[in-house]
Order: sequence, then C-alpha cells, then structure tokens
Amino acid sequence: RLATPALPPAAAPCVPCVLLPRQGEGRAHEGGCGLSLAVSKRGCRSVAGGTMFRKASQAEEKSRNKLGGGDVKKLRSELAKQLPALSSSALDRLVPKKADVTVVKCANKALVYLVGEPAQPIFFDPDGRGGLFPTVYVLWEVEGLLPSMPTHSEVSPRVLGGADFMLPGLKLGVRGAAQLGEWERGDKRCITIPENPYPFAVGPTQGSSEEAQENNLKGKGIKTLHTYGDLLWAMGDKSRPSASFTPERIFPEGDDDGAAGGGGDDGIVFGEGSADEGEGAAADNSDGGAEIEEFNVSVFAKKKKKKKKKVVVESSSSESESEEDEPAKPSGPADEDGRDMCEVVFVRALAALPDVELPVVVSQFWSSKVLPARPEGTSLDIKASPFKKLAKLLKTLEKKKILKSKMVRKEDTIIAVDRSHADILRATTVAASDGGACGKGKGKGSGAEVNVEELYKPTSNLRPIFEAQGAGRDALFSAAQVRASLIEYAEDGGLFDGAARHTLTLDQTLAKELYGKKEPQSAGDEEDVDALLARVMGKLKLHHRVSMTRDGETSEHTRKGKLEPVNVTVVDREKGRKYTTKITNLESFGIDAQALAVDLKSKLSIGASVAKDVHKSKDDDALEVSMQGNNLEEVTSFLRKEYGLPAAFIKGANKCK
Repeated sequence: RLATPALPPAAAPCVPCVLLPRQGEGRAHEGGCGLSLAVSKRGCRSVAGGTMFRKASQAEEKSRNKLGGGDVKKLRSELAKQLPALSSSALDRLVPKKADVTVVKCANKALVYLVGEPAQPIFFDPDGRGGLFPTVYVLWEVEGLLPSMPTHSEVSPRVLGGADFMLPGLKLGVRGAAQLGEWERGDKRCITIPENPYPFAVGPTQGSSEEAQENNLKGKGIKTLHTYGDLLWAMGDKSRPSASFTPERIFPEGDDDGAAGGGGDDGIVFGEGSADEGEGAAADNSDGGAEIEEFNVSVFAKKKKKKKKKVVVESSSSESESEEDEPAKPSGPADEDGRDMCEVVFVRALAALPDVELPVVVSQFWSSKVLPARPEGTSLDIKASPFKKLAKLLKTLEKKKILKSKMVRKEDTIIAVDRSHADILRATTVAASDGGACGKGKGKGSGAEVNVEELYKPTSNLRPIFEAQGAGRDALFSAAQVRASLIEYAEDGGLFDGAARHTLTLDQTLAKELYGKKEPQSAGDEEDVDALLARVMGKLKLHHRVSMTRDGETSEHTRKGKLEPVNVTVVDREKGRKYTTKITNLESFGIDAQALAVDLKSKLSIGASVAKDVHKSKDDDALEVSMQGNNLEEVTSFLRKEYGLPAAFIKGANKCK
C-alpha cells in the first residue's frame, strides 16, 4: 500500500512529497523527483490512500445511466434514512420527486449522483455498496447536515492535498472533546475550521469516540474521501461558498486579506479563471481530466514560508489597504478617565454581549463585536494603543475583575463577564442614553421585531434611594435610571463634596444596606460613585421586558430573573425511524404556543400539538409545541424571520443518535 509510485527521471516534484512529509531520516525521494525530504524509510506515501478523486484515472467515467422514477424514490428514501439531519424540505430541494437524476460510475468504483440541468454532483457512494455521502455543494447548502470535526486553518492544506485527517489536528473550544459528541467507527463526518462555517472535506470516521478518548485524541480521525477542489467537485459548477476558499488553504470567513495573501499572486479560483501557466497553484480542470501531479510545488513551498509573516487579527481587519488614501485616526484617550479607545469600545462590546454567546474566543470577539462597535469615523488599532497586543488588554481587564478568561487550545477565551462591575454598568447606561437597547439584544424579522431590555426592581430596604423618582412599589428601572436615582438621592442628601461627582459621602442608609458588618465602611466615609452603583445593582432584582411587534401590533411581556432562550430540540423516538421536534421556553418571550402551532401548520405545512411542559414545575403553566419529524432547520429559521427572535435567543439541539 505504501509502495513508491514510479516516476520518470524528469518528472516534477510529486504532491505527496510536499504535502505529506514523514518524520525520519532525510534522504532523496525514491520516485526520482530529486527532492531531499524528511520521509519515512518506506518511501513517500501515495495520495491514493486519501481522497478518491485526486487523479483523472480515479475519477474516469466508466458508465452513465439515468434513474427511473422508482429508483429516484428509493434514493430519496435512502437519503432520509442515512442522513437524519436532512429535513424533508431540504430533501425536496436537493432531489425533487420528479428530478432528473443521473448516476455515473467511476474507475475507482464510486457512484456519483448528478441532479438537475446543468448536472450538479450532490451525493456519492464511495464503493458502490450503498453508503451515501454528501458532496461539499450539499454541505454548503444544508447547514448542519453532518457533525463536523473542527481543525486549524493551517491544517487544511494537508487535507486538501489528500491526507487523512488526524485527531491531533482538532481545534476544540472550552468544552474540549465533549463538543464533538459521541460517534462510532464509520460515521459520516465533515471537516471545518471554527472561523468558517463551510465544510471543505467529508469522509467516515476511523474509530469511535471511546477509542479516541482512550488514545488521548491521537491517531486517525477521518478517512478523507472528497474535498473542495478535487475532481468530484470539478464535476459540478466549480463554485465556492466564499473568497476564503482557495485551492491551497481554507481561511477564516471574512479574512479576504489572508485569502488573497495565502494564495499569493498565483492563487486560482476554480471556475473563475486561471493563473499563469508557470506560476499557477493548480492546473485548469475545465476538462475534468487534469492530474494532481500538475500542481506547482515550488509555489506552495514559498507560501508556507510567507505564512509566518501573517499577522494574527489583533487590529482592524476591516480597514483594507484600499483605504490608504484616508489615514485612520489613531486610537487614544476616549473618556475623562484617560482610558484608551480600544479599552472603552471593548468594554462596551462586553456589556452588549449576551451571556448565551459565552465562552467566546478573544480574536473572534474583537473582529465580530468590538470593531463594529467603534464610534463612526474612527478606527481601532491595538498596536497603536498602549496595550500593543490583545493579550495585554485582556489581562488588564481581568485585573480589574471585569471579565474572566482562560487559555483554550492556545487561544485566549472569555468565559465570564461581571455584569455588576462599574465599567460594565457605565457602558450599559451610555448605550441606553444613545438610544440602544439596555439589555441583551434586538432582532428583526419579516414584519416582526423583538426588543429585549434589562430592568431592575428595588428591594424594600433600598426603596428610599428611588423615592425621588416618584415611582410606585412595583416600579422597574433601567440601568440608566438606577444611576440617575442614585445621583439624585446623593444630591438631595448633600452627599457630594463640591462640584465633583466621582465620589460621595456614605449616609446611614447606604452604609447599612450596601456593606456587611465585617466590612470597614461606615457612615461618613467617601466612596467612588461607580463602585457604589455596582453594589446597588447587585442588590436589585433582575427582570426582563420583551416587546414584540408583529403585523403592526406591539405586545410587551415582563418576567423575573434571567432570560432563557427558546429551545428547539430534535429527539429520536424509535431508534432512527421516527423523530420529534419540540419547542419550549416560549413563555420567556410571551409567545402564544397555540398561535405558534397554527402558524407552523399554515405557513410551513407542519402539523403541531401543544401540551404542558413536563420538565417544568407543577405550578408553572409553561407549554411545549411538538411536531413529527426533524424540523430543526425550518423552525429556527421560522422563529427568526416570522417572530423576529435574535439568533442568540434560539438554542437548537439535535439529540438524534
């Protein structure tokens, strides 16, 4: 199996030598490519051990037949059986009941199913024994069709080159291996990078999750059958999901500079033109018969060296080089405390970050949350700030006890935010005064809009602070109103010393209600206003007010405590034969379960029933909506579009085996 392929003396360096170097003694490759590489004593491994569609001889068409109506029906049945996450609507979209389906038998014994005109490969059977795998085109179309194994962007060139995926290449989050779930040998899995939702390879697992844990996540993970850029992909329209996909490497989504730099000046986008013949990263596959040996390995080697110079996203990646005509304003002091703009905007983004999105990788948080939150007309450059690096800014905020972080898979990750910290509260009040939502978030849909606002109810002991507002016993206050009440209470009581408003003198009420017996503070002591505000907020009872606007009508709903997301869960009722989709926690947003069931039936043609939620207490009148089948994708999309629920408040889970 590991025999060295015979190459003529003048052959170009072969791809396995570059993409699959083996550790061992350095010596010239026995195939005659002339390269001195670190390879094993058994010689260079052939690409044929990996993906099935790298060479034209493997993907050569042997026969082509059109399926009849009965065969199409059997194919649809097998797809529904083998891919539980494939919903009925997605199946109808991919393989309509009266679709023109053509099956192509290749030289490697694989069967490729082509659908539509022009024909697009959507599924393939790797050995002709009935096991069906989706192509990358289908994985891009149907989100979450297969469980994924996340890896590093730097590992993608090996997989694209034909290597099997090894478990040490996993890139896991805070939950570690638990995020992968359980699997058995031979289960279908795809490969992604966490910063890019689109899979780029697919294949069966080479062992079970139990074996992987026993081996400490070492050994083979997935046998690579099909990847983006191979000849199976070339049978289709040769499209790509985004500019982050290049023949040599998969880059993080939105990293257009990295994708352009990773491909160099010679990068090729299949189906969108070709590079110069002498410097191209791959040959033109328009005829479907190009050999993988035509890759120019010298270009790949140069790109590997350049990769070390790539800067991690710590400054504004959105400031493209085309903006050099307008130099960005440097970050500098942004408030009266002399805090740098980077710190101020970072804290504002933390204040607006929902708890359901934690934990979050710092680099992702910077690019997706912090940069969009910067003031209009300014830019953020962490290198131009006093911190120089994101890690130093993170350490500063952790010392102030604003957040908690830890290193996960060699990446800084935010795991918790102190909502009662003075800086977070101040950022929240600033957002409120600017007209933003005081609480977690805001979502919009087709004819629907949802606003979520955090409110606080004073206890009886602290009610004197809020009497100046003239509010009743059951009144609720926003964070901005709580601060205003404290300031007004201090002014009426003459607790401020002079014109300064940063510190105030404690009176008997503040000293008694906000400080414990073992704490040294007493009446007459001076305290920082922000620190005092944090103590007040910690004593108040948290509530949430949800206002929903649909079809021009607005309804408000207020609940005590933390706002729970709407749960959409798919469960297996009869060992893979029947599935049930359940929707719970609708009461958090004041959604009528009966009305939702009617909407699902009329607009999605999905029959639904309503019953009491058995997982809640007997005194709780919470209801759950149940429906037959796996409708996870349709229901979550429906809640976002028709009810305007923010994505952060919809928690989907597929518990099918």
